[in-house]
This record gives sequence, structure tokens and C-alpha cells, in this order.
Amino acid sequence: MTDLAGRSDNNANLMRHSVYVALFGALVYAVMASGFFLTGDSAPDNPNIYDEYYFALLDGHFDLPPRVVQFEGHYTADGTAYLYHGIAPLLTRYAFGWVWPFAVFPMTGFSIWLWAVIGTFAYQMAFFKIAEQHLGQMGETGPMLARLLGFAVWFASPGMIVVANGTFYHEPISVGYAATGVFVLCCVLVIQRKLNLAKAVLILATCAAISLHARPNIAIGLYAGAMFAITLLATAKIRRNAATIVAALSILGFGGSAYLGLNALKFGEATQSHSSFESGSVQYGFAYWGMERADGERAEAFEKYGRFNIGRLPHNIAIYTLDIPDIGPALSSLGEHFRSWAVNTLAADVGHIRVEHPHAGLIYLLPFWLALAVSSFWAQASVWKQFGPALAATLIAAGLTLTYATITLRYRVDLWPAIAVLALIGMSAIMPKLAAGNLGKGLQHGLAVLFLLGAITTTYISMGLLKLHANSGFGSLWTFEVCKTFAQTRDFTDADIVRICREPRGVL
Repeated sequence: MTDLAGRSDNNANLMRHSVYVALFGALVYAVMASGFFLTGDSAPDNPNIYDEYYFALLDGHFDLPPRVVQFEGHYTADGTAYLYHGIAPLLTRYAFGWVWPFAVFPMTGFSIWLWAVIGTFAYQMAFFKIAEQHLGQMGETGPMLARLLGFAVWFASPGMIVVANGTFYHEPISVGYAATGVFVLCCVLVIQRKLNLAKAVLILATCAAISLHARPNIAIGLYAGAMFAITLLATAKIRRNAATIVAALSILGFGGSAYLGLNALKFGEATQSHSSFESGSVQYGFAYWGMERADGERAEAFEKYGRFNIGRLPHNIAIYTLDIPDIGPALSSLGEHFRSWAVNTLAADVGHIRVEHPHAGLIYLLPFWLALAVSSFWAQASVWKQFGPALAATLIAAGLTLTYATITLRYRVDLWPAIAVLALIGMSAIMPKLAAGNLGKGLQHGLAVLFLLGAITTTYISMGLLKLHANSGFGSLWTFEVCKTFAQTRDFTDADIVRICREPRGVL
């Protein structure tokens, strides 16, 4: 009994140190999300889209004023605009919109911060729970390592990237990040028998359903992982858990039905999830307003090779993993040569692949976690089997992301869950050796160096990301005159222009 009590106190102490790090990390994230580091009159572009979407739904319609949507939507022939991003970020508005001062400042920054904190804390707890037992055996070293592990999750992982940019682009990313974090944490708790699988499948299904309305590429993986877990539950005790299984399947079904229903409202077809570059019933905003040609290289790549194409894997894996960070003229020049080589040798047969700034390969951003992921090869087969649902969910999601025709820094966040799960498996293999003193000092120091490298690179890139899409001219709220100028290029009547260029309801 005394031993159990001592172990319990030790674990509580370790948890306390982890929570301190989480509170500090959440505070740093809040400072970044507030725009504190933006200089002068800089402000994130187009932060009002989801706020306006919230007001539109309260008014009973799905279309938004083009003065808010601008190029980031689908347009019907009569100028009606629909946002092409998912509705999941509206959950933040429905939770806090009744007290939020929308007329003073948009909710985007707070929403991104909240989801980023939820996701990062979930990942931190997942790693902590895998390490907890072994940290408890390491005496005074345990709390120190618990803090270092927490700092690694908060400051050397994609949470920094998620919260670094206040544009609406990062809202769906942040929701997907949080959904996968909670999904992975639930899987870890089930493995450690701290959460019943019957309860877990309801949470897994909810994470999958939410992610479908934020990042559909992630949702496909989470749906697969949730179905994997439901199948495990059904094969174990189907009669006892019949109600739970039906409830979990209902959650998945509701999420999917809502997604298909929204597609039907926007496009007239439930199975269509995106508009076309070509002029037709619904057209992509950049093409609709003449900012991108319907026969341009990006449109041609989408039409000819598809939005997702397995042939892009070699090129996209190389860029996502090895792309050289934009740190100084020499590295920037070297990076340009590397990307040019990748396009000419690895993507010659799959059309144009857009690679957006800023550049940074995962080996520079996440070297510590990649080292842990490589360590997964030393894990026992039983551990791999236990992580089955998490592996299925995250690897499928990463695979889809790697086949898309655009590469950008924020999409690296979608690759993180797969790396995190492999790192958790690797940690399962390493922690017993570390606790027993069988992990060489050289290897320990090497991991520490990788952590520092990742933290420095991630912080540097994140600070640069703060200013991306800030006052670019593409996202600030259109005035009536700007909207009128665009509308006149499509030969709308004066009455149509007044209707199309109406004043947004929820923003100044």
C-alpha cells in the first residue's frame, strides 16, 4: 500500500510539472495569436469570413457577401458566394458568439488559439502517458524529463505553426489538429486501460465527424480509424455494446450526412465537394473574378491529373521532408535548386504542383519526433497491434495529404499525426531503456540536440509565418467600390451590383 501511495504521489508530481508547461505554452500561444509580434498596421488578411458565416447561418442562409469571401469561395452565375472551407470552426462561434464583441475584433485568432491549445495539450498528454510509468522510476530526473517532453510538444511541434498565423486558412487546420490530437490521446488511454473502448469509440467518432467539416483529407483517415475501433469493440462483446456501437455509427453517419447535405446546397450535388475552374453552375472564386485562368497550369493539373494523385508521392514526400528552410540567401538559393530538381525529376508526369512559401522540410522542423518515429522499428509487434486504429487513421490522412497538388507549410500540420503516432510507438521502445540506464549518453545528447534544432527552426519559421497573408491586399475587406469594380467585369446590372456588393452583416 505504501508503495502504491508513493507511486501515486510521484505520478501526480509528474503531471503537475506537465500542466505547468502546458499553461506556459498556452500563454505563449495566446501572445502569438493576439498579433503582438505584428509590426505597424499589419493585420491578418480576411479574418472575418467565419464570423460572417456565423451570422449568415443565424439569418438562415449559407451564402456570404462577396466583399468578405472575395476569391476564397464558390460562385454561382448570379454572383452568390459560398465558402469552400468547412463549417467546423463555427463551433467556436456557437460556444462564445453570444458574448464575443465581433464589432471590435474578429474571433479568428481566439478560435485558432483555442483549437491549437486543445490539440497540443492532447498530444502532450499522449506522450506523457506513454512515458509516465518510466519517468516515475527515474527519481529526481523524472520531473525534469516530463518538463522537457512538454516543451518539445509545445515548442518543437506543429502547434507553433498552427497558432502563428491569424488568417482564416488556419482555422480548419487548427480544428483538424485538435481532432487528431484528441483521437490519438483516446487511443493511448485505451491502450493503457485508462479509458474503456466502449466510451472511446464515441469520442473517436465525434473527432472524425468534426474533422470532416474542417479537413476532409484527415477525416477519411479518422473515419477509418474509428471504424477499426468499432470493429474491435463489436468482435469483443457486440451484444453488451450494441447501443454504443449504434451510437458511434450514428455520429459518423450524421457527420457524413451533414457534409453531403452542405455539398448539395452549394453545388446541387451531394457528392461534389469543390467548384470548377471552368465557367458553369458553380465556379472557383479566383477564376470567377479573373484572377486565375481556367486553362492555367494549376487548373490543368487538377483537371487532367486530379486533386489527389498517387503519382505525386515521390515529389511531395521529398519536398515535405527535405525542403531547405529560407534562412539566409545561401540556403534560400540552395532550396530553389532543390525544388527545381524535384519538379524536373520527380513530378515530370503529374502536371504542375504548387509549392508555397515559407519553405522548411520536416527534418528541420521535427527532427526529434522523426528520430522517435524511426525508433518505432525497435518496438514489439504487440505495441504496433495496439496502435492499430491510430495508425490506420493517421497514415491514411497523411497519405492523402501527400498526393495533393499543392504543398504549403500549414499542410505539414496534417502530416504530424502520423509522425506523432510512430513517435509514440518509438517512445514505447525507448523509455524502458532510458529508465534502466541502458540508453547511451551519446544517444541521449543526440536527442537533446535534435530537440533544440527543431525548437529553433520551428520558432524561426513560425515567426516568419506571423506576417504571411498580412495586409497582402487579397484579404482585407472589400469596399463597395472594389467589389463594384470586380462585378462590372462580369457585366452585372446596377441592381445586381447593389445586391452582390451588399454590406457584410457582422463586421465593420
